[in-house]
Amino acid sequence: MAEESRSELLRQVLDRLKTLEGVRSDVDLAEPLATNRRNIAAWKERGTLPWDRLYDYCQRTQVSLEWLLNGRGATQVTQLVAEPGVVYRLDTDQDVVYRIAADVYRALQQSDTPLSPEKFAQVVRLLHRDLLHTRATQIAFEKILEMVKLAG
Repeated sequence: MAEESRSELLRQVLDRLKTLEGVRSDVDLAEPLATNRRNIAAWKERGTLPWDRLYDYCQRTQVSLEWLLNGRGATQVTQLVAEPGVVYRLDTDQDVVYRIAADVYRALQQSDTPLSPEKFAQVVRLLHRDLLHTRATQIAFEKILEMVKLAG
């Protein structure tokens, strides 16, 4: 693989990770990838993919390695059983984020707590990350309300 192809692949993988984690910069991926900021800079400089970190991340968060590397297929790894005549609906990551954002907005109204757009986004991002790491399907509204009050 040519040097620029490896660098481009790394850029695409980091972009997908930033989207999943709800962050804007590469260095903000240090925590989710269980590494430090210098390692991320070194990967970019060398154009190398941290295979072990990517594999561990995918195992921990149930993100499809195929999607992370190539952008193809489903984002999440699922274990579905198909039954004749039954239609399943899977929440996309976007649906989950929208649901969390709506719950945060409802908590803001209920608690009458003002939040800047940046803090609002940060609360949504933290709750989404918590949801992914715990593999839960929903966050208790009491927890969302507590996060909103702490952020305000």
